[in-house]
Amino acid sequence: MHILWLVRTTLPQAAAACGLAGASDVSGSWLTGQLAALRACPDLHLTVLSVGKADADGTADGVHYRVVRDTAAFAPLLQAERPDLVHIWGTEFDPAAVMADAARASGLPVLFSVQGVMRDCAAHLCDGVPEIYRRSGALWHAIDKIIPGELLDNMQASFDALAAKEAAALADARYVTGRTAFDRAACAALAPHARYYPCNETLRPLFYTGTLWHARDFAAAPVLLLPQGNYPLKNLHTVIKALPAVLAEYGDAELRIAGWPPLDKGPLLRPVIDRMFPYKLYCKRLAAQLGVTEHIRYTGPLDAAAMRQAYLEADAFLLPSGCENSPNSLGEAMLLGLPCGFALGYYDFPGKRCLRLISDTLLAFPTVLIGLLVYAFITYRGPLGEYGLLFTLPGMAVGQAVLALPIVISWTAQAVEGLDPRCRQTLLTLGASGAQVAWGSLKEARYEIGMVCVTAFGRVITEVGIAMMLGGNIRYETRTMTTAIALETSKGEFAQGIALGLVLLLMAFVVNLALAVLRQRGRGDHGGRGGGA
Repeated sequence: MHILWLVRTTLPQAAAACGLAGASDVSGSWLTGQLAALRACPDLHLTVLSVGKADADGTADGVHYRVVRDTAAFAPLLQAERPDLVHIWGTEFDPAAVMADAARASGLPVLFSVQGVMRDCAAHLCDGVPEIYRRSGALWHAIDKIIPGELLDNMQASFDALAAKEAAALADARYVTGRTAFDRAACAALAPHARYYPCNETLRPLFYTGTLWHARDFAAAPVLLLPQGNYPLKNLHTVIKALPAVLAEYGDAELRIAGWPPLDKGPLLRPVIDRMFPYKLYCKRLAAQLGVTEHIRYTGPLDAAAMRQAYLEADAFLLPSGCENSPNSLGEAMLLGLPCGFALGYYDFPGKRCLRLISDTLLAFPTVLIGLLVYAFITYRGPLGEYGLLFTLPGMAVGQAVLALPIVISWTAQAVEGLDPRCRQTLLTLGASGAQVAWGSLKEARYEIGMVCVTAFGRVITEVGIAMMLGGNIRYETRTMTTAIALETSKGEFAQGIALGLVLLLMAFVVNLALAVLRQRGRGDHGGRGGGA
């Protein structure tokens, strides 16, 4: 299958293959990861096209890269290449509309990928920014034409124009792909005649390998990381407003922002530059007003390796954006962590024995006491009373989660620790990375972990005390099978209680049977793959 993939930016792979300058991955991160995944498809012939300052083409790793100066080259290119599918990444930039028209004229199917929903981004671009910074006079607009700045009214007009282009492109779209419910809802409004295909993104390969984030002693000086703060949609101003509260608790905390700091060309040019970059001026004045300037540091643009290191050195990742559909920075940050149960069994770290001891102790924690403690928190006079959780299903779920968590953590850790050490050694011998070794070990223990889940499930569905204390056994609201059995027994309706108990037993049997079947199939598949000597 031959796919022509139109992207908004010249990818680092394209720059390297075509001999162009600037082959870095500071931008286009999601595209870089997606491309790495697509290259592995043996039956896929991929042409990646972008618009740049000069015509260029090249091939690397089986992918053909092309850069053209003018969108007028699109129609002849389609006639020459005759792809099976034209995939346009992003709906709001000018080349997208030109390519869509050229593809339709050639009778080729077009698939649009939603990059960001510009309609909603435009609506929330300057939320929270005072009006005085959002409007610039005629003088500053005249200067902007000579020396481009970042005037917010120009930025708003640009976002509004992009939203209009997005709406025009999607109005005639027949096939659209996105990755979130947010994307789907926007496409339902903007592309009512299109078929929607959910599709996740692949992040930059570097974030799937290497060292994982781990907690450190930051009691005195935690590091807060904001991946982008150069325009108001990313909501840096809100973070600055919240920073004094952080500093009241941690006096040496530092806010790190990935990107360029406000320009400073000396006292003579400073007033002019400040007015040409009103959002940065607002953030600078706000920080000075709140006395937090010394706690804010800009890192400058970061490539993949530097961004990864920034995540690892931070104690908290911030995502305060006014509008986002699926931020890649959040995905990258999340990739650097592991579930606590697995981590307890697989990794050695300070305090591991203490955590295991606490988790193992909680296995024998009286359920009535768990119910009492949770009740104290969610009662109307408790710390969480304002949420109205008492005598509700969510309140019961909190209690049951507290009951099940020690089982999941301790027994998952025990399952991982009990793996054959040769499994890890074999994976390392085959050249597996740390993350691959961890994933392989987790897969090896999948049935034991399945039994952990079944055990936790059985513990939860048979619990009476917590359900009674936190739910109140309200008919049609919070009554469970176990509380119903207790009620019927107290009324002397033993037959009814036994009948309900048999239903509960049947449910447990079905769950355990399903796990046993899956485990048997897994053993059969393993045996089938093995060879005889």
